[in-house]
Amino acid sequence: MKKEISIINATILDKIDDYLCIDENDCELVFKLKIFKNEVKVSRFSFPDSWSEDIFAEDFKKFNFQNCYELLNTYFNQYNEELSKEQISNKEEFVYMQIEFHTIPEAKYKFGLKSQAHIFRFFLFYEDNKCSEFRMIFNSKPIFRKVECFACSLKIELDNLTTDEEKLEINYLEKVIYGICQKINIEIPKNIDVSKFENLIINTPDIKDFIELLQLVTRNLFDDSAYKKDAKRLQTFHKKGKDEMEMHEKFRTILADYYLVENEVCIQDSTYYSDWKFDPEDIELGISNMIGTEFTFAYPPETYSHDLFPYIQTELAKNNLELMNSDTFGDGYLFFVTNKNEVERILELSQAIGIKIDKLV
Repeated sequence: MKKEISIINATILDKIDDYLCIDENDCELVFKLKIFKNEVKVSRFSFPDSWSEDIFAEDFKKFNFQNCYELLNTYFNQYNEELSKEQISNKEEFVYMQIEFHTIPEAKYKFGLKSQAHIFRFFLFYEDNKCSEFRMIFNSKPIFRKVECFACSLKIELDNLTTDEEKLEINYLEKVIYGICQKINIEIPKNIDVSKFENLIINTPDIKDFIELLQLVTRNLFDDSAYKKDAKRLQTFHKKGKDEMEMHEKFRTILADYYLVENEVCIQDSTYYSDWKFDPEDIELGISNMIGTEFTFAYPPETYSHDLFPYIQTELAKNNLELMNSDTFGDGYLFFVTNKNEVERILELSQAIGIKIDKLV
């Protein structure tokens, strides 16, 4: 891939950096994009100011760094360079931009994670106050300590993508850069082909979106009047600026009223709550209650909890169904079963509305 024709280029990165430098933006841009989990975060950091000795002293020691500049050298060394003693003693400043986004984790990185972080750091080089060149390092491994995450970041060069992982990472990053350009109205140079990108901006949800989410999550088994009434309740709550945890609780309360009764006996529930640890028999019963018929599935011996998801999904897919979860922000699941061909629309609506719903893999 050539830098000149990629949307990841010095001109666009320079404009994003200019946006971050505006005082009112506090060096950060946080927003949602379609198909990406959680929020995209674009931030501006620097050595040494963003790596306080007081805050990171314990981690510097743990990972064998005397100071933040030794950490910074993990970046320079990948480009066959090294900070000089003079640069370190003068506490020279090195600014970089960071773009962080999340996707559904690949199986080899999953470890029970609901999302996989991708962190790109860009060091920009200027001529005549314009960015003329940049270098990238990235990390997409499940590392949670900031010092270790930076130290384990690897260089990645657009002109020399050597592995499938690098190509996948750049594919993700291009989509995010396009979304950033949409969000802050950056004009994309005409020599860059943007026809491969879809619109990723999430619009403010209207009442139809709230109705549709409730319909899809409950497989449209209930009266339109109930959906309209509850959609208004959910929309009112959303307009009050409630966070995702509060939105989930409201959503959970509403869904608790969706169940089917026959001869005064509940024959089908819309959701099933479970602790994060569960046996196959537990989830079989829970799904049976949600689909209104007996559900069983094949699985290897000694398989439990989230390791059962692939086998559950395989069996449900035979009837065009899929198991999903509304994030409880705790040690449990709020499962529901939806039509498989409506999963992506549910994820899109939930992202716009601010209710964290997980695709279970």
